[in-house]
Amino acid sequence: MPFSHMFGQWRSACTAAVALAIGLGLAQTASAQDSGSFTITGTVEGYCELLMDVPNQTVDLTTTAQQALGSVTYRCSYPGGFTRTISSTNSGVMVGPDEGSITWELAHSGSNGVGFPPTQLTQPLIDSFNGSPPFAEGVTGTLSFTAPEDNSGAPPGNYSDTVTIEITVR
Repeated sequence: MPFSHMFGQWRSACTAAVALAIGLGLAQTASAQDSGSFTITGTVEGYCELLMDVPNQTVDLTTTAQQALGSVTYRCSYPGGFTRTISSTNSGVMVGPDEGSITWELAHSGSNGVGFPPTQLTQPLIDSFNGSPPFAEGVTGTLSFTAPEDNSGAPPGNYSDTVTIEITVR
């Protein structure tokens, strides 16, 4: 067999071996770079709630002393916070018999801005609160009633008003 023919066969065999080696190397490289992925999802539900421990109350209308009514806790996890509206059905007036009426005031203690001094609710009291960790955990305050004057001369009988506290997510 002539040398050039042997060299040609040897060269073809080497070329095939190199091609096989490259092919195997690529296959190994490709499997070493394999990957997979997945997505994890979850949900955190927001909440904004008002917890009231304020039973219906009978107050002494003949004293000007502040009288505790109960507690209110505001819990809200929304970053934008909430708006609180406190209103009185009779605009801060207790209505009684014989067209009798007695003005009264509501006070609210508490941190993070929820408190306010004795105020007659002649119109709704509206405040906005930013979201914060204390509100997410719950901020509590105490409500108090005050009759700004002695009403012992008012017509005898029962007097009443209704207070509503509402919170709305902002």
